[in-house]
Amino acid sequence: MGTPTIFWYENGIKQFEYIKSRAAEELIKFIKNPKKPQEKKSYPDWSMQESADDIYFLDARGFDSFVKDQEHMMVVFFSPGCNACFNIRSQYEEAATRLDDIRSDVTMAAVNFAKARELSARFNVVSYPYFAYFKEGRFKFQYK
Repeated sequence: MGTPTIFWYENGIKQFEYIKSRAAEELIKFIKNPKKPQEKKSYPDWSMQESADDIYFLDARGFDSFVKDQEHMMVVFFSPGCNACFNIRSQYEEAATRLDDIRSDVTMAAVNFAKARELSARFNVVSYPYFAYFKEGRFKFQYK
């Protein structure tokens, strides 16, 4: 749901993660009657989807050599279990397709955090999805 991560403990033993709203009223309601949440919905690994024809899926091994050859590049760092990442996937894919049709100098890429943790650390990725813009092979800024 978000950060900071909240866990419910009983007798010093972690029972489960609190995944609902961080609003004060919701937290108070939960504390008065703590219940284990329903299992989180499982989202497919975005990089396993075949619909992302215009997105390059990168890992740590080939990242630097690929990026250095790109004039303009947007990279989304995502986590496979992230609901927000799953929800932006279709818009990111559509943007990649549209850009491919109108600007050949823009590359859209994605990095799966679970397969490239060192890249996420290198670019100080602390939440997902995280959009990073590169120009002429160099990181320029986080797009928010």
